[in-house]
Amino acid sequence: MAALRFGKVGLAAIIDTREERIFRRSWRIARSMNVRGGTLPQSTANGGVCQWFSGPVGVRDAHAALRIRQSWHAESGAADAKLQPGHLELVTDDADGDVVASAPTENLTEEAVRSQLAEFVGEIDQVPSSVSAIKVGGKRAYALVRSGEQVDLPARRVTIHGLDVTGLALPDVRVSVHCSSGTYVRAIARDLGAALGVGGHLTALRRTAVGPFTLDHARTLDELAEHFTMSPVAEAARTCFPSRDLDEAEAADVRVGRRLDLQLDGVTALFGPHDEFLALYQEGDDGRAKAVAVFG
Repeated sequence: MAALRFGKVGLAAIIDTREERIFRRSWRIARSMNVRGGTLPQSTANGGVCQWFSGPVGVRDAHAALRIRQSWHAESGAADAKLQPGHLELVTDDADGDVVASAPTENLTEEAVRSQLAEFVGEIDQVPSSVSAIKVGGKRAYALVRSGEQVDLPARRVTIHGLDVTGLALPDVRVSVHCSSGTYVRAIARDLGAALGVGGHLTALRRTAVGPFTLDHARTLDELAEHFTMSPVAEAARTCFPSRDLDEAEAADVRVGRRLDLQLDGVTALFGPHDEFLALYQEGDDGRAKAVAVFG
């Protein structure tokens, strides 16, 4: 599935990105509905593909869409995945890589797999996949790998809130993962195989949640093509951020980007008296609330 992209007038539904070539299809749908659209790739192990459509309201609103998405950070997500111990993939840790080594899996047991997966639950230090979008010396890791360079990324602290086995037909292992932002599910597959002594890789991944948004909120491209609807941007802003309702005097100050004598807990969506989404603000160095982006 996908996270959100916003426009001033409206925003697209969250998209269930289960199918191939979602970028090209989404653009065709947007054009057929006279809607502006865009995409922003993110880590395949965390945010997925951010897909957005905003109404035909001009460049300023496309800019607003980008600023809001940049300010929103999902703290956690969830995914269903299929892992396969027994093959060691070259660099990618998933089925797109070339197999450079393999190991027999006849001696693998369900007990061993379940026991090792349990070791990953909680706070762990995880080495991201070498083909991640993490920057190394100003360049994306995946770009360096594709150019033939060796990339060694340092481990990062992530949290696996839950890692439940949903199916076992060795060597295939199906799991449901609930994890913090920045976790690489393909790295879990890699590390599981390494711990079992047989290598391993990710063979399938479907995101089921990004922050507060789940598959219940998502629609497929076929559904959007049949009936394209957009949700109010104010509704999404209240979902993604803490919110604060302002009186008319405060709203007038926000419309011109003035600082406010407000205490805010992180980036906060500010609303005018008639539920008009005005801006994103956060606490400044002087303790007063300052503008991140103003839309009202």
